[in-house]
Amino acid sequence: MFQDHTPGPVNIPSTWKTEELEKEDAGTQTSVILTDNRAAQTGERQHISVQTEDVETQQLNVNDQEIEDEQKVVEFLHRVYPLMCAEMNDVTSTRAFSDYDVNWTEEYGDLVCMHTLEEPRLSCEVGVAGVSWNSRGSAVAVAYGRLDHQHLCSHKGGVCTWNIDRQSMDPRQADLILDCMSCVICVAFHPVLPSIICAGTFNGEVLVWDIARENTKQIHSSRAEDCHEDAVASVVWTPDAGSKGKKYQIQSVGSDGKVFTWVLPSPPSNLDQSAGLILRTDRVARSLRGGSTSPEAQYGASSVSFSSRDRRQFIVGCESGNIFKCGLGVMNQSSTQRGMRSPDSATGKAAKSGDQQLKSPIAFAFVPLKGPVYGVDCSPFHRNAFLACGTDGCVHFFSALQNRPLFSLDPSQGYLFSVRWSPSRPMVCAVGTAGGSVLLYDLQIDQTNPVLTLEADEKKKAVVSVEFSQKRSHYLACGGVGGQVKIFRLPSDLCHRQPSEEARLQDIVEA
Repeated sequence: MFQDHTPGPVNIPSTWKTEELEKEDAGTQTSVILTDNRAAQTGERQHISVQTEDVETQQLNVNDQEIEDEQKVVEFLHRVYPLMCAEMNDVTSTRAFSDYDVNWTEEYGDLVCMHTLEEPRLSCEVGVAGVSWNSRGSAVAVAYGRLDHQHLCSHKGGVCTWNIDRQSMDPRQADLILDCMSCVICVAFHPVLPSIICAGTFNGEVLVWDIARENTKQIHSSRAEDCHEDAVASVVWTPDAGSKGKKYQIQSVGSDGKVFTWVLPSPPSNLDQSAGLILRTDRVARSLRGGSTSPEAQYGASSVSFSSRDRRQFIVGCESGNIFKCGLGVMNQSSTQRGMRSPDSATGKAAKSGDQQLKSPIAFAFVPLKGPVYGVDCSPFHRNAFLACGTDGCVHFFSALQNRPLFSLDPSQGYLFSVRWSPSRPMVCAVGTAGGSVLLYDLQIDQTNPVLTLEADEKKKAVVSVEFSQKRSHYLACGGVGGQVKIFRLPSDLCHRQPSEEARLQDIVEA
């Protein structure tokens, strides 16, 4: 009924691809690579052995003479050892070299005038009013102004600077001229920053420059309403107590009898007047008040010097001849009310009502001199010693603890306008005279006559400013109303401290 069946193959043609693709055979090959076989090998080597020869140890033969010499040395050391130890112990307690100071500076034997500086554009109309050295001792600033005004100032003053270390320095042309609208009476370099200069003018302004700036040199100035009402007699840089000596502020003393403290703001702008004082004799004995006995009398300052040991204490010399010891401890915040004036019965001048709010810094009064006091200077080696000079023609040696001078020097040279202690010799001082000379006194040698006289002004006019360089104590700058500044190099014996010199100064002050 059923049986096996084997069917044949079945072909099913493609229905979606009827066209046949074109084909072509091709071959590719890279270019022939050139090859080259070379052989390399290091250079020849050679091994060499090196060895020292055997050296036999030799024994040093010591003869009997050498042994005997060694024994003598040992005996000598045992004999002198106690004496040497005793002498060395005495050296540790002796004071034989307590005043000895090694002189590391170059020795100079003769007096030499190093430079004669003058700026014709200013000296033809005004003279030198002040001189100051920078902290490096390489530059000197000169204030040009007149000190004999009879009325308002109509002169053009200024401050000139010379760098004496420059080989191309021209003594007849200042390196820099800072013009002012009135006479400049005083000038002071910053004690640390060598490019900062402060100056006071006859119109009562306080100005500050930075001579390192390329464009605008003036960076600070006092406001018109905060200025002194009269000429600024002196400007002094003092450490700011709040900054622990890192910053400095300016103290200005004027002929109006006021003492102002100025603070430099961070950006260049007007100076900030932080505090003020006024010289009144309300706490001074009547016998020491000078010409006026009124307790409300105001005294115009003509010179000032701050103590090197306590920068909050200072000595003021007045136009009336009075000399006062003052302190900044009583300084109050300056809140002077401008505008209102009330008559001052003591001076006959109109006084601002705000002046009554300012305190007096006077703590002690000395016997007045017979004429204006043009120069005072505190000793850098003793906190109580200071010098004063003026129109009475004498240099007075004072102790801050006694109201009368300990002794006086009378050089018979007329008026005396400036006095300065040497920064390196405790008993040496310089005095500027009305005849154009500068007198150098060595009080350890002679307390009567000067040891050296310098011709500081060729025109024989008054020398109103003498300044020692604090960095180079053998340099002395002298400026006079004739318009010239002479820089002298002093002999070494006037610059190098002598044995027991500081002790001698202490004996005079405390005698």
